[in-house]
Amino acid sequence: MTSLLLKLSFDGDFFSFSTYSRDHGHHGGFLVSPDALKLATETDKTVFDKDCGSFIEMRTLRSGGCDHLSVRFTWLNTFADGSVCGIQQSAKIPVHLVQHVLVTRQPVKYLYHEPAVQARIDASHAGKTIRQILTSPRKRRALCKAMRDSFLWVDETVNLFNDYGDSFYFTTESGFPSNGGLILFENTYDGHKGLCYQVCT
Repeated sequence: MTSLLLKLSFDGDFFSFSTYSRDHGHHGGFLVSPDALKLATETDKTVFDKDCGSFIEMRTLRSGGCDHLSVRFTWLNTFADGSVCGIQQSAKIPVHLVQHVLVTRQPVKYLYHEPAVQARIDASHAGKTIRQILTSPRKRRALCKAMRDSFLWVDETVNLFNDYGDSFYFTTESGFPSNGGLILFENTYDGHKGLCYQVCT
């Protein structure tokens, strides 16, 4: 999971973003005018700004009363031969935190964790099937691989239920897909028979 430490500050003239990550070290501060920030937080527009050859993209994601400012930095370096290289960093910052800095002019640090790509699995309703599978090493390996590889859905919760045999029925919190099956199949790989689970929707 990638983490990004942001420092937000406001001196009365410009709002500043600074970032720090283990992979790329310190960047910033990126200066944004209060008008551009206001446009990004109070409307549904995507706002672009630039500072010293680098760029920022800002827009507000509205959901359930907890709005977040989505920011994407493109930090660029230009070399004497005219070549350019750089990195991109993204984060989602609670809008109330940005507004707090604007009002109080007190700098704030915020640690952003990138959402897990792996969906959360709730198997509390599938205990019977799981207990059956654990008695067979081949089926257990197939299920472990399926849990690792089959539900690479960002910010999702998958609810597993007992189904026929050693297979599962599932629903998702987002409703996309609304339901499906995690079905045990026997396949042949390079002339050897093997077991695998496949998601069917």
